[in-house]
Amino acid sequence: MNDRPADGTLRLFVALELPQAVRSGLESVSRQLRRLVPDTVCRWVRPEGIHLTLKFLGETAGARLPALREALDASVSAFGPITLTPGGVGHFGGRHGIRVVWIGLEGEIERAAGLAGQIDRALAELGFSREKRPFRPHLTLGRVRDRASRVEKERLAAGLDSFETPELPSFQAHDVVLMASKLLPGGARYDALHRTALS
Repeated sequence: MNDRPADGTLRLFVALELPQAVRSGLESVSRQLRRLVPDTVCRWVRPEGIHLTLKFLGETAGARLPALREALDASVSAFGPITLTPGGVGHFGGRHGIRVVWIGLEGEIERAAGLAGQIDRALAELGFSREKRPFRPHLTLGRVRDRASRVEKERLAAGLDSFETPELPSFQAHDVVLMASKLLPGGARYDALHRTALS
């Protein structure tokens, strides 16, 4: 909260956090994927920055935090914990225009989608735009750099298609977290501003 910009805005999103065992497993997967392409092609997410985003809010006035906390508490506390398991790697953008490298999730996906939908509806009442695309639960591992060539993108896509993802541990999400991200030269930093228990 001390890092709030001078204009009083915060870059906010709502997410489920991952336990350390899952982060460690994802770090191992990222290390293996780094062998497919150099870092000049893909910018990999640090393990502590990986989470399951339920709703991205963007630049938001700090004065709206009390209403956001209240809306989250009222809308999601009736949900119980959600069990999920990381699955295989994939990507967005197609073979020629790959933009994001991710790992999918399995398990209680419908409940996770229901939770995301409930949050979307609750925050729409506060004036936030509704999601236009269906919820696709995934954990972002890396983002392809704008300067990557078509050949480099195709090589990365081919490597991902043949990659055998190791088995990763399941986890149970017990809290919905309102997060703030601050974009820094070395990558984004994330701060948890509020937690609502899934009881």
